[in-house]
Amino acid sequence: MSDTMDLRKAVIQSLQDAGADIVRFGNVERFSDPCLKKLMPEVRTVIAAAFRQLRGSRRGIEEGTTYYQDTTMSVENLEEVVMPMALHQACGVLEMAGFEALPQRRNLLVMAENDGTNPEVDYTEIYRGIPQENHLDFEQCAIDAGLGERGLSGSILTDEFGPCIRWVFILTDAELEPDPVAVPHLCDKCGACIAACPGKALSADGKRDNWQCSVYYNGA
Repeated sequence: MSDTMDLRKAVIQSLQDAGADIVRFGNVERFSDPCLKKLMPEVRTVIAAAFRQLRGSRRGIEEGTTYYQDTTMSVENLEEVVMPMALHQACGVLEMAGFEALPQRRNLLVMAENDGTNPEVDYTEIYRGIPQENHLDFEQCAIDAGLGERGLSGSILTDEFGPCIRWVFILTDAELEPDPVAVPHLCDKCGACIAACPGKALSADGKRDNWQCSVYYNGA
């Protein structure tokens, strides 16, 4: 498949067929994370695919009933089942066209900080102290790819689903037409997210206390 526009469409179709709700392409020059070039020196295009977290999976939290539906369906199922399969299929499309494709998803067990925490996994299984330069800055890369903008709380906000997404990337040496970077317009720094945080983990300037967030998330 030599026509890059046809290849672009084929990648989009593959990701959408596997459940992706948003697909964006960005030329590597506009990305600020140096890890991209370290992982794949010949990368030309970064493909981002976002998957929505279902509205229904959060109802149990709002109603005080089934809290686990959010972590199982909106985190574990997406991160460990749906998104890896989407990456596998889309990378296969690129490889069949003669290009390299490097899948990138979050590793919920890898933390850059020695004292890092992740409320979504067993603390005893976390690998701590992994240098940041060895794994992508997922939030900044999402912005550079055009998925959305960073809100006051640090969350990535999208027009389609607000902050209720999880996402993955594909690094490839194929030069594919980029999408525009999103112009920030959703977050007006009103502070509603700070006021709404039940664990009081956000300061007045939106900075998150990761420990406070983690212990509240676990029911403290």
